[in-house]
Amino acid sequence: MPRYGFLLLAAFCFCSLDPARSEMSGREKIEAAKSEFRVCADPDNLPFSNRQGEGFGNKIAELLARASGEPLVYYWWPQRRGFINKTLNAWECDVVLDVPTGYDLTRTTQPYYCSQYVAVSRPDERLPSLLNALQTQPLRIGVVEHTPPLDMVLQQKLDPVVYFSDYDYVSNYPGRIVADVANGKLDVALVWGPIGGHFARQQSIPLRVAALEQPRDSNARLTFPVSFGVRRGDKARAERLEALAREHADEIATILRESGVPLVDDPAQCAAPHLHAAGEPAASTRLAADVSSKAPAAHIQPVADRPAPPQSPDKPQSEAADQIKCDGPETMEKLQKFAGRPETGHPYVVQDGKVDPTTYSGWIRFSAFCQVCHGVGGVGSAIAPDLDQAVKNLDKDQFEHIVSCGLRGNLGTGVMPAWGDNPNIKPYINDLWAYLRARADGVLGAGRPQKLSSSSSR
Repeated sequence: MPRYGFLLLAAFCFCSLDPARSEMSGREKIEAAKSEFRVCADPDNLPFSNRQGEGFGNKIAELLARASGEPLVYYWWPQRRGFINKTLNAWECDVVLDVPTGYDLTRTTQPYYCSQYVAVSRPDERLPSLLNALQTQPLRIGVVEHTPPLDMVLQQKLDPVVYFSDYDYVSNYPGRIVADVANGKLDVALVWGPIGGHFARQQSIPLRVAALEQPRDSNARLTFPVSFGVRRGDKARAERLEALAREHADEIATILRESGVPLVDDPAQCAAPHLHAAGEPAASTRLAADVSSKAPAAHIQPVADRPAPPQSPDKPQSEAADQIKCDGPETMEKLQKFAGRPETGHPYVVQDGKVDPTTYSGWIRFSAFCQVCHGVGGVGSAIAPDLDQAVKNLDKDQFEHIVSCGLRGNLGTGVMPAWGDNPNIKPYINDLWAYLRARADGVLGAGRPQKLSSSSSR
């Protein structure tokens, strides 16, 4: 769900609730579900919803509640892990306004809108063909973790600036990536359309919002239908919502457009994910907004096509990865049998805080896929261990098995997921190993490293 940007992680504080409602019995909740239009919503998650009713979700809820003749009641809860269980499945509310069609934690209605990922840039950054521009122009590219554009950019061997979705709504909020385009920190932001369109309108300078093209050699999907979500067994409510959405389709579309949401009306592009064929055409590249700007461009050279990761003379990485057979997550006990020969030398080059291309690539992969659990630089978190210490007790073979197959916690609880089938991880295990070894050996800090020039690196 967070991967597609529909249910964004929000504030880390719990919201105050009406005491009378928070103490309702189960029977009272069931009765309220029959007579009120009860919406599960985040209190601080623009452009979708907030307590002040400023989100497009708030406006659609008001429209549908009015049309149904029922009073609109909100149950506020931050949209993070456990949101559905704390709200919808606890019978505190009955409708989630913005979920991906086919979302497996709820019953979903027929889509009531369809949108796409967009590229937000200043108009002086002319990008007639975005992916070609990204590969040939010195652009600083911003992407959000766990989204299709991140996969797409990494597949193109580009060097993105990754934004994390642990929003505190002060220094970090969904629109920060768009604001950084306006203030010159980024040249282009690749972001979910409703977020890009809304926050582009909030900037002091006008920005260009264009549909993101899909490269021909990428299977990253960039267009998604959006539905209302209800409890799995609540078929009658889903059907009522579908009828209301059909009856008020024009009004809903007006609300969405006025909120800056780029809408897609191509049935092939807007099919539910399980019905979407890989070979279908890409979304239109029409502009949602295109106006001039005097903001200066900030240029940073992208990553050049780097050589293949260095291979061990006795076991090339591709061969080693292909030979690893997983029968579920590994355990620390099982890992002992995979212990191999100690490494000779270091898998990284670090000089004055700068690193070779392989180690730098390892940092990119780590920050994009691993940092959300293991913390910046692998220093650990409440849900994942300190890798700076863990890697000191592992050799390369054991590390490859953990990354490829996953790892079960020492106490039999908690499981690191397997990454062996991920095309953005499997070919880069050497890179991750080099970065984490440099961290474990204490020769590299936790922040973003700088790259050595090609003449300085191995």
